[in-house]
Amino acid sequence: MDLRKLKEFLLDETGTPEIIGGIESEIEVYKNALAKKGASAPVIGTNDDFQYVIKREDVQKLCDLYLAGQLDEWHLNYIANLIELSSSFSMESKRVEEAVFDLSSPEINGDINAERIRIILESLE
Repeated sequence: MDLRKLKEFLLDETGTPEIIGGIESEIEVYKNALAKKGASAPVIGTNDDFQYVIKREDVQKLCDLYLAGQLDEWHLNYIANLIELSSSFSMESKRVEEAVFDLSSPEINGDINAERIRIILESLE
C-alpha cells in the first residue's frame, strides 16, 4: 500500500473505497499467509518518506468505519500493521499505541469484532 494514501485517508483527503481498493490484493496474500500455521504474513508499505502522528481521532475513525460496516477485520488488522511497521507513523500517546497494537494483533489481544472495537474505543476516552 502507498502509505501516503493511508495518510490522506486519515486526513479525509481520500475515501474509504479508494483505500479498500488499494489493499484488497495485498489482504488476500496476507490472509492466505496467515492461514498457514507458523507462517509470516507480508505487510507491504511504500512511499514512507514522511512523518505523521497517529492521533486518537485516527484510531476512532478506523474503529467507527468498522462498526459502520465500511471496513472489515482484515482491513483494520492490515492497516494497523502498516501503521505499526512504518517509520513514517508515530503515536500521539501510549494509549493510541496500545489501541493500534490491539488492532494489529488479534491473535494476542482477541478477535476483532464489534465488542472488541467498543472496548478499544472506550480505552481511548
